[in-house]
Formats: sequence, structure tokens, C-alpha cells
Amino acid sequence: MEETTLDTGAEYGSAVQQPQDPDPRMEIERLRGEVEETRTRWLESHRRALLAENAGRLVPELVTGATVEDLDRSVEVARRAFEAARAAALAEAAAVRVPTGNPIRQGPDVEAMNPLEKIAHGLRRE
Repeated sequence: MEETTLDTGAEYGSAVQQPQDPDPRMEIERLRGEVEETRTRWLESHRRALLAENAGRLVPELVTGATVEDLDRSVEVARRAFEAARAAALAEAAAVRVPTGNPIRQGPDVEAMNPLEKIAHGLRRE
């Protein structure tokens, strides 16, 4: 039986590329980037969850923060701002009086007129 050997290419003068260990600093920076991207996506997801949980009860633009704790604290601020704006709007709406039903008709009392005065009044109205 003939023995087979693995051809490394050395006898043909070509160098075989051996995998090199990556530079540890580059690898650390790459991993830091991944961690930061994951953290950012996680915070965005947490913010969306807070907005959905409190829909219609806070000012969404005020829910901000760089940490989960900051986001959670900003929800309370956003709720208070919403309630203050709501109270102001309700107070303003309550201050405006709109007459209900038909307004009282103004003008001469036609019931007290004689027939000729009624005809003259009717002709004057357009």
C-alpha cells in the first residue's frame, strides 16, 4: 500500500496561509461596538414598551434617557406634563360658554301688532 501524505504546497514554493490570531485590541473594539449596538437596541425596545404601556397618559417626546433608570424616571415626568396640559385644556374648555339650543329671538313683538303692521313688518324683512 502506498502511503498518502498531505500536500502543504511547500514543495511547490508557495506559502500556506496559516490563520492568524486577530489583534486583541481590534477584537475588543469590535466587541465593544456590538455591546453598544445591543444596548442601544435594548433601550429603544424598553422605551417603546413604556410608551405602549402608558399610551394616552403621557407626553411621548419626554420619555428619554441613556439608561433604563433614566427612561423609567422620565415616564413620571412625561405623565405629570400630560396631566398638566390636560387640566389646562379642560379649564379652558370649561371657561368658554356655548349657548345651548336656539338663541332667544330678538326683534319686535309681532303678537302685539295689528294686521297692517304685521304686513308692513313682513315686507321689510328680506
